[in-house]
Amino acid sequence: TTSNSRTTLSATSDPSNRFSWVWFLLGGVGGASCLGLTGYYIFKSRDRKKDNDSSSFELKTFSHIEEGSSLSSIREGKKHTRIGKRYDLVNRISRKEARTLYEQTGIEIEFPDGKNRTDAVIGKGAFGKVRLAYNIETERFVGVKKIKGADQIAQSREEGELQSRLKGKPNIMPVLDYVESTDSNDNPVIYEFMPLAGFGNGENLRDHLQALSDPARKEQILTHVTNGLLTGLSHMHKAHIYHLDMKPANMVLDMQGEPFIIDFGCAKELPGGQVRKQMTGDTEYYSPERIAFYRQLCEGQPTDSIAADKIDAWALGVSLLELATGVYSFDRTPFSQKIRQWDYVYFQEKLDAIPLLKNPAPGSLLSIVKGLLDIDPQKRLSIEEALAQLAHIAPFSSLSAQRAAFADLKQQKPSSTKSPVPSLPRDQDEKYADVFTQRYGLTPDDVHPTGYELTPDFVQQQPSSQASSAGNPIPPSYEEVRIPAKS
Repeated sequence: TTSNSRTTLSATSDPSNRFSWVWFLLGGVGGASCLGLTGYYIFKSRDRKKDNDSSSFELKTFSHIEEGSSLSSIREGKKHTRIGKRYDLVNRISRKEARTLYEQTGIEIEFPDGKNRTDAVIGKGAFGKVRLAYNIETERFVGVKKIKGADQIAQSREEGELQSRLKGKPNIMPVLDYVESTDSNDNPVIYEFMPLAGFGNGENLRDHLQALSDPARKEQILTHVTNGLLTGLSHMHKAHIYHLDMKPANMVLDMQGEPFIIDFGCAKELPGGQVRKQMTGDTEYYSPERIAFYRQLCEGQPTDSIAADKIDAWALGVSLLELATGVYSFDRTPFSQKIRQWDYVYFQEKLDAIPLLKNPAPGSLLSIVKGLLDIDPQKRLSIEEALAQLAHIAPFSSLSAQRAAFADLKQQKPSSTKSPVPSLPRDQDEKYADVFTQRYGLTPDDVHPTGYELTPDFVQQQPSSQASSAGNPIPPSYEEVRIPAKS
């Protein structure tokens, strides 16, 4: 016992031993702390690298559609501009993010040589660029349009109202969500979010179809697309909503080849189904009676109402013919010349010169297209009649066969020829009747049967002509579009 006591006493009473134990304990704690801090900083460094790379997204199946919301805030997110509470605006996209985007939607982003990031612009719409956004809740990429300016915001709300009434209808592109906010100058803006169509629009489809060497497969694909577009228009017309601007640029397809109607900027709700006043749209897809209607407006003559469903039917027919032939079937001329020259004879002569429409087999897709392009609106196929005629044709035996067909079509490389018509912003494009009339001083309120004169700027810009392209004399009153005199 004595020796043990001495041993204990000696260990606690010797100062050098006491400090050795203290330094040993402090060294152990310090080493553990250093290791912990080192591990922490390594982990945070890797985490920051992930954030900067913006590529470590684990994807989930898209399981729901966002309900419309009205969120008031916009703030800077960690990686991208945060819009509202659930969206990041992807200003620039990395190569890894682009691979994720392709896996989700089939959209391919081109990168400049040697660059790991590029601007994330995927298209242009009536209100400007269509950009990418990322839904942080569903972990999916979506498209987004930024709309600003009082007039455009009001038009967008009207367009959104029509689309909301068609929510859930097949072959009509839905609006997933919208966020109202203000920009840096406190001006109101709206961000509108929509699904992404991986295959592209009708113009992309047209170009890929021209590279396809199998005529049977081409007709199979066109039949499927036609059926979808007719279905979408049928649901619209049943709700008394008319698109009034159908054309290849206003139809898109997902990677499965399912077509959707987009851009409701010119659409109108018409309970009686009749157009009785100026309504805008791309004039290259105007029907003969719509051109004549506008001619009467410019002449100050009384106008007859025209059937809105037959307007959509004609425009769809022109679009389908363009998809089938690869070219626009009429002349790309200024709207002023269309008013003066595009009479019923002009349209019939142009259609008679198209080989595909000469003797289509009864019940075939081309016979339906020809029926949609009857210059007499009374004889022209309606959307419902065309849909009924197409009902007996099943282009694909299964969804997997459909997917395979469009995957193969996507691989067909179109020629690099550029469109002969430059793309202009919607509010500057005189192909649209409202732009034309506003530029030259004609508005619906101005239209009346007397007091017309030619505006000098209009006369200077328009070539005079004494004959239409169909070889028929133009009445003197059609030589120039007459604009109402200002009282």
